[in-house]
Amino acid sequence: MLASFLASSTGPLRPPKLERSARMFVVTSITLTELNQNPSRATRLADHGEVIVMRRGHAAYRITKIESSGDPLDELVATGLARPSRSTAPRSARRFPTIATGIDLGAALDAERAKFDGLI
Repeated sequence: MLASFLASSTGPLRPPKLERSARMFVVTSITLTELNQNPSRATRLADHGEVIVMRRGHAAYRITKIESSGDPLDELVATGLARPSRSTAPRSARRFPTIATGIDLGAALDAERAKFDGLI
């Protein structure tokens, strides 16, 4: 089915439409030049199976779709590619600390600028 699709297509190549009930695993091969010229085609094909990238007639790379089940950071921590945060606060609550000062910071900045205006 895929071979006939690729051979008969004259316009922009699109992966074949598969029925939801069909659990086919399609393996497609493309050249490295095709991947370089049209990477979105390779990702569309990878949505429906595995894409083998050929370099000089030999299989060089494999592109597959990663099924995501939740938070990408949690997945990276689970696979050991990232360390969990040492903070127990939720990510939305981690902000720079607020410093209470007894002076007007705008006035202090104006005073510093006035010092340098006399030097220039």
